[in-house]
Amino acid sequence: MPKTNRTPEDFPEHRESLEPQSETEAGVDLEPSTTLSSGPATVDTEPYVPAEPDPEGLLPLPVQDTEDRAQSTRLARLWTATVISVLLLILLIVFIAQNQNPVTVQYFGLRGEISLGLALFIGALGGALVVAAIGAARVIQLRATARRKRKAERKSR
Repeated sequence: MPKTNRTPEDFPEHRESLEPQSETEAGVDLEPSTTLSSGPATVDTEPYVPAEPDPEGLLPLPVQDTEDRAQSTRLARLWTATVISVLLLILLIVFIAQNQNPVTVQYFGLRGEISLGLALFIGALGGALVVAAIGAARVIQLRATARRKRKAERKSR
């Protein structure tokens, strides 16, 4: 079985490099200017403001106080999601409108012609429904597990 705790005696060819050295031999310089203070650390809280305007836009923007920022609420997040959804819907409508070439689609023995944009939209919608169904099943599973855990905690009290 191999040794797990090794000592300098296990390496006689490297004995000089393994011997303890004094601080000056090791190159450590302990001047008073390099010692750490035991007081609390202080942070400069002044925001950064560039002295000159930055024409290339490479300098960071000034830091805003957190008091000036609006609190994020559910309604604000819902509004943001609605605006993003409307923008994506507009892009989708443009995509469908630009891809009006008819294509032949076959599915389970059915055959028909439909515009390319609409066929791709139906395919994407089908994929989204599958993902939503799997996500809903997982949420239901997690809620049932949490409900069982709460019941077990109530019984143990």
